Amino acid sequence: GMAALEIVRRRRVDVPFFLVSGTMGEELVVDAMKAGAHDYVTKGKLTRLVPAIERELREAGIRRDHRHAQERFRRAFEGSPIGMALVYPDGTFFHVNRALAEMLGYTEDELRGRTIRELTHPDDLQLSLEMVRDCLSGKLGQLQFEKRYLHRDGHVVWVQISTSTLRDSA
Repeated sequence: GMAALEIVRRRRVDVPFFLVSGTMGEELVVDAMKAGAHDYVTKGKLTRLVPAIERELREAGIRRDHRHAQERFRRAFEGSPIGMALVYPDGTFFHVNRALAEMLGYTEDELRGRTIRELTHPDDLQLSLEMVRDCLSGKLGQLQFEKRYLHRDGHVVWVQISTSTLRDSA
């Protein structure tokens, strides 16, 4: 069983893995669970196996759906002809797409870590910061406004900003 589990782990196959044994010591069970087994059943309690398999198959389906959703988002984000960015609450870009980078004259790597403050035209900075603050505070759910960014070479780039705040459980 442990050899089979190692093969599954090495190949990164996302399937529920159960150990079934006539006798299993506590040490083997702990080692198997640490190695990635989803559950274990002794041969005398095989009736536990069906509910455990059903539970794990449901959870595997949820994980698969989540991975597919992440992949669809990544492809839509990266392939969009519209400039897009994910920005931390402090205004730092942590993910940008190629369209935004090209629009502003930077590479994607050069934009990551820069802030909205650095790229916004000075005459638009105060309004931009107020709008973002209102969005983060919950006063506004979404924002849409025009503003100016500064291209890497210094010329003005007018943009239509559409933004919303994504919150997690924390």
